[in-house]
Amino acid sequence: MSNNVVLLITLICIGLLYIMITMVSRVIFLSFKKKHRYTQAKKIKYLQIKIPKSVASKADDGGDTIKDMKQNLQIMNQVYKNFYSISEDSWKYKKFGNNYISMEMLIEKEVIKFIM
Repeated sequence: MSNNVVLLITLICIGLLYIMITMVSRVIFLSFKKKHRYTQAKKIKYLQIKIPKSVASKADDGGDTIKDMKQNLQIMNQVYKNFYSISEDSWKYKKFGNNYISMEMLIEKEVIKFIM
């Protein structure tokens, strides 16, 4: 009977030790991830994208406004894809996450503006 009790206590202790090690490693990983995101947030930049006048002047020649907006959206779609293709291959970025890119569209005085 005493061997079964010792075995049971040993299994419980091993289980608790496993749970503790898992929790501690998770907390350490999350703290590193939080620190990584904080350093990324300190380096944040805002870009306002302006479409070249050559593209805008082509659209002004008696063009359709819907067609003009579609052209602007296609240009910004290409810009966004180019930014999206930029990534870091470092182990740190693979483990903790790559940089974020967000895009906002706003309309001001019937002009579409893009902010990344």
